[in-house]
Amino acid sequence: MRTRLQRFIRYPTAERRALSIALALLMMARLLLRFLTVPVVRRAVAWCAPAVAPFPPRLAELVTVAALQLPGVTTCLPRAIVLEGLLRASGRPAELRIGVASLPLVGRPDTHAWVELDGVSLDETAKGYTPLPVFGTGV
Repeated sequence: MRTRLQRFIRYPTAERRALSIALALLMMARLLLRFLTVPVVRRAVAWCAPAVAPFPPRLAELVTVAALQLPGVTTCLPRAIVLEGLLRASGRPAELRIGVASLPLVGRPDTHAWVELDGVSLDETAKGYTPLPVFGTGV
């Protein structure tokens, strides 16, 4: 079985850099979301996010991999905020989407956050959700 370090070293240099940056931004976003509003956290992440090289779908995968390395659960909202920030810093017109399930679970609405690039979701699980207007979209 490979250790985390051995798996990390096998990534190409650009992906190792993106993974490290995503990890740091995810920690920041998770912490800030406990105390601040979503628009404020989006601006903070956008301000800190550097341009990264990986192709957008691969970058989405790397953000997910980074989220799995953190203790506890990293929900879809900080993952989406970080992915949006990294894509925008790289000059891509990413848009954060928050939606509700078309068929919500009994007892409470089922919500999800994801990122779209040119109107196409980078998250396959977003198909069953209806996007809502996002306030504070001026990042």
